[in-house]
Amino acid sequence: MGIPTRTQWVNLKKQNKIKDGAAKGVNMGQLLENYDKAFNKDGRLGAIRQLGALMAGAKKYHEATKAAYPNFAPTFKTEVLDEVVDLQTIYDKMANPAAKLGEAFRGCLAALAHLGDNPTKNQLDLFVTGPVRNVGTVLPVLARIEPKAAELRQLWDPFNTIDTTNPKKALKILKAGIALVVKEARASHLLRD
Repeated sequence: MGIPTRTQWVNLKKQNKIKDGAAKGVNMGQLLENYDKAFNKDGRLGAIRQLGALMAGAKKYHEATKAAYPNFAPTFKTEVLDEVVDLQTIYDKMANPAAKLGEAFRGCLAALAHLGDNPTKNQLDLFVTGPVRNVGTVLPVLARIEPKAAELRQLWDPFNTIDTTNPKKALKILKAGIALVVKEARASHLLRD
């Protein structure tokens, strides 16, 4: 299901006959709305900035309501709390995937600049199996929490297996393609300078 929107939360509460203010000091609707607004503005990586508050609020809500609404507690845990915990776990395991993507892109761009205008086939092969592949390994991991990264991965994947038998042609394709992907990554807020 994913983390519910405020509207989905309101419907879930109505279906389970949960009163407003069921957990003192926790406004789950507002926390979910803050998460959703950040998601719509900056994608899932932007929403992650709201994840700490959402996690704390969801845990507090669950603890505060499980005695008063014992039939709702498993539903809340499954449909809200577990979703937040799962996303936080993925993010923690990736140790800030946006930073890793930035590092991989910077390494790729530096290596591309170092190649110059007339690299050998061997130099291009090393570039493709090194820096290009580094970016290619970060994107699928990042795509697990940020759908925009899946689109970038589709743009990037052909560079992992580019034919380097004609080094000048391959270099031209790589330069244009990498510039396009970097531009798209910046436009989707996955890459910041």
